[in-house]
Amino acid sequence: RPRLRAPPPAMQLDVELARRAVAALATHDRRQQAESLAPLPSPISVQITLRHGPAAPVKRPLRIPLPHSPFSPEDDSACLFVRTDDVETVRETLKRRPIDGLDKVVGMTQVRKEYERFAARKKLLAEHTLFLCDDRIATYLHNSLGQVFSGKNRKPVPLKFRSMAQMRSAVERALACAHAPLVGPLVSFKVGRADLPPQELAENVVAGARAAAEALPSALRAAVVAVHVKTPESFAIPLHGTADDATLRLFRRMAGDERAAAAEGRGGGAGKAGTKKRKGAPAAQQRQEEAHQEKKEEEEEEEMD
Repeated sequence: RPRLRAPPPAMQLDVELARRAVAALATHDRRQQAESLAPLPSPISVQITLRHGPAAPVKRPLRIPLPHSPFSPEDDSACLFVRTDDVETVRETLKRRPIDGLDKVVGMTQVRKEYERFAARKKLLAEHTLFLCDDRIATYLHNSLGQVFSGKNRKPVPLKFRSMAQMRSAVERALACAHAPLVGPLVSFKVGRADLPPQELAENVVAGARAAAEALPSALRAAVVAVHVKTPESFAIPLHGTADDATLRLFRRMAGDERAAAAEGRGGGAGKAGTKKRKGAPAAQQRQEEAHQEKKEEEEEEEMD
């Protein structure tokens, strides 16, 4: 009889720490925009690091429900690929009742004829931020779109629907979720743009990280090493990691969470014995005191020698 392994404990993320992290990223992004000729808010992404990737390829991306949709109809655009026989029906349905953000419907015949050339597929990729498809044509579609889409991890997300009512429901659910391809030891997905309220972004970060960890294959759920949040032009800010993660402890101290940083320092064995940290003291002053303490200990050791 096979032994049953206990499920891994739920990932513990601090919403307040996440809020401060995304607020810092938003401030950094505004500075970057001020220096840019075409200022646009950057997307904020969550990165989950695993000890190892999946043993076998995972065809479907992880679907990650979020409290606040990362898809903005004003800034984003979606494209839906369907069977050739369903193109006109889908277009007529959307003409009567449009779905905000779904701007294009493409059939398989159109893919083979109009998007056969590399330049045409590359242009289509640049025109939309999210691609969806009928799951019955997913394999043929991936082969037709080729490396242009798969190389950027932008393969269309398969949706299961067999009627127009199911199509509408499936598309709306997909637009309300984040999607993360699982192709290696790093899972990355967007939770929104930097100009969104920090509280909404923080809630998306915490809920998204937990949902992504739960959506992993059972063999990978206990392999989560760390969780970071970042923009394309920023450093990754740690939100979750092992007890000896010095970068995570440093960020918590800078964010003002002295009690959590001290607790992790005791648990991981970090920190000098006898170094006293005053609550609310500036980080620069604490580093100066630690350096002074280390120098004093070195002098005492030299005198003993």
